Amino acid sequence: MKVSSQNHSENIALAIVIPVLDEWKSLALLLPMLDRNLNRKDFAVEVIIVDDGSRYSFIETDFVSATLANIAKISVLEINFPRSKLTRF
Repeated sequence: MKVSSQNHSENIALAIVIPVLDEWKSLALLLPMLDRNLNRKDFAVEVIIVDDGSRYSFIETDFVSATLANIAKISVLEINFPRSKLTRF
């Protein structure tokens, strides 16, 4: 699911994967900080958010409204495993 995309024609050169479990508000704060620290020069960055079965849904407008100059694309991968079937080590 594509959440946000800036107008970048470059190919994605770096993908950052962030696992999330019911921490959508924290993620909304993290993304602008991450964007500022990327200070991209000549490559596009994609952020892939892995929703590890959150009980609460994210609010798409929290991510779309942020001005992200260095993140070309944000994607959310939703993984909905039944909790009883997860193996713990």
